Amino acid sequence: MEATIGDKICIHGNTVGHADKHGEIIEVRGDRGEPPYVVRFPDGQERTIFPGPDAYIIPRQRQSPLLPGGALVVSGRVHARSGGAGVRGVPRQRDR
Repeated sequence: MEATIGDKICIHGNTVGHADKHGEIIEVRGDRGEPPYVVRFPDGQERTIFPGPDAYIIPRQRQSPLLPGGALVVSGRVHARSGGAGVRGVPRQRDR
């Protein structure tokens, strides 16, 4: 598991009736983005956690560059600007 400051973490409730817990990673204490993480939860509490297999990381939104014509590149895929117009010189990728 790897994370960076600003990523979100979701820890699934492991007992029936317990809701998932969501928080923001505010500090990474391990090497190369590995745990432990200091997490701030919505109620303002901060905890140092070593996430188990019931947790996953939600990467923060990273700014993606715009191509000429206003197309947006997200995760290596080209998305046409609103209105559905294509972008010259950029092949469209088909949904898989």
